[in-house]
Amino acid sequence: AYRLLKRYDESLASYVRVLEIAPNNADAMYYAGLINIVKGNRTAAQAYYDKLKSVNPERAAKLLSYMN
Repeated sequence: AYRLLKRYDESLASYVRVLEIAPNNADAMYYAGLINIVKGNRTAAQAYYDKLKSVNPERAAKLLSYMN
């Protein structure tokens, strides 16, 4: 919900918490990466992409398309 309201900091914190509990949650990785792209933090977005490509290559490809 925070993401849809463009409350990116709260949204990112929520996804990070999800990943602490479920480190292979592809949705959380994808959206954390996407939020970092929106915030201009390409380094963090790349880190989420790198993790995501081993968990869900199709979703990683979609994230990568937003990075380019």
